[in-house]
Amino acid sequence: MWDEEEDDNDFLSEEEMKELVDRFERTQKEGANDFFDADDLAEIFDYYISKMNINRAKQVLKFASETYPRNSMFMLREAQMYAHNDQVDNALGLIAEIEQMDPNNPDVFFTKATIYSHLQKYEKAIEAYKQAIVDEDDLEEIYQNIAMEYANLHKFDKAIEYLQKALKYAPDNESILMDLEINYERSMTVEQGIEYFTKLTHEMPYNRAVWVGLGLLYRNLKLYEKAIESFQMALAINETDMVAMLNLASTYSALGQIQDMLRITREILDLHPEDPFAHVLMAEAAEQSNDIPLAMRYYVKALEVDEFFEQARLGYAHLLFQNEQPAYAVDVLKRGLELDPENSEYTYMYGDICYQMGDMESAFLGFEHAFKFAPANPDYAAAYIFLLHELGYVEMAFEQTDVFEKEKVSEGFAHAVRAILFLKEHKKEEAIDELVIASTQEPLVRAWLNDLFSGEDEDDLDVRMLLDELK
Repeated sequence: MWDEEEDDNDFLSEEEMKELVDRFERTQKEGANDFFDADDLAEIFDYYISKMNINRAKQVLKFASETYPRNSMFMLREAQMYAHNDQVDNALGLIAEIEQMDPNNPDVFFTKATIYSHLQKYEKAIEAYKQAIVDEDDLEEIYQNIAMEYANLHKFDKAIEYLQKALKYAPDNESILMDLEINYERSMTVEQGIEYFTKLTHEMPYNRAVWVGLGLLYRNLKLYEKAIESFQMALAINETDMVAMLNLASTYSALGQIQDMLRITREILDLHPEDPFAHVLMAEAAEQSNDIPLAMRYYVKALEVDEFFEQARLGYAHLLFQNEQPAYAVDVLKRGLELDPENSEYTYMYGDICYQMGDMESAFLGFEHAFKFAPANPDYAAAYIFLLHELGYVEMAFEQTDVFEKEKVSEGFAHAVRAILFLKEHKKEEAIDELVIASTQEPLVRAWLNDLFSGEDEDDLDVRMLLDELK
């Protein structure tokens, strides 16, 4: 949205952008008095934001506000900076000021929408995005953003509706196609998704993303042979397509066709020897072949390529724990947390391993931090809240379901967790009432609970029996 005033042919090349940034930095360093027009300064600001160089971005804003005082383009960017720093009142106050100055500026509403989204006020974000619509040139981006907000609200059917609208304006936009596939899965309407993507294969037969999306939907239903055909069609269009190759390899893995998986993965490694995911796939293949030392070597190699690669670290820690090396597994996760202190996946797995080792104090810390870092995640909330109950903090456990419910997207799951707490307290009627509410608010609740309580102990059997009674 920022550059809608520019002509499509006015985008700067990489070399031109570098020259512009270098000139600005030289001006700042030497105290020179070079002239920069407003569009140039906007480009420089956006460049620094894309590089996460916030201090430099602030320098640009200061320079711009002195050179072009009360310019709405820079006031909007300042509002973005306030929002980035969680200075929400300042951000919205500045937006309101700009709206009075320039009430017909669509960027005002667009920026307001992004701020509301940051605040998790998704309904207000949707309303603001709709106000930002001025002409058809904006519709692709705005519809896609509206879809994202509906997905945040777990209104996946509405997300699909707006993604389909966006696709009409940008049929080659692969991110829209991938978002569509994900939302069909999340809405549990995969069959409808297959029907829609099959139609797209007739309309856009040479679009590799359409075939990949169709393959992923088939794989979701465990229709692996059809998934393989779809991924192969994508590779017929582009034989080195990484996404199709990786998904083809993992589908062969799901079918137990390890040699085919290895063949594709070796092709990936030949093309991209520094791709950590390919090494993870090789590790998983070695695991399936029960060659644990080889699997560990591939996980280590993946982490050598990219120490921040989460999937490799989680896979390696899990493999170590499964092979009776829990202390090493914990060390691997602790190293991950040194690199990424707020990684909820690491803290959750750390808590889970400690729980299975009987270290309840460490398990509590792990689950507590996972819930703190990602309070809308139902798995983290359930682990933390159920452990509170197990440790005898019954009242606190129920209080935490209220905290969980405040995460707007998690209301249905919060009722489900509360239902299980009532069941543990032998209050079956209250449990049923909560589950009825949960099921009406969130279509994924039943599947989530069945997966969460898939074991054979008394709690698992009680939950599944209760779910059967509600059918």
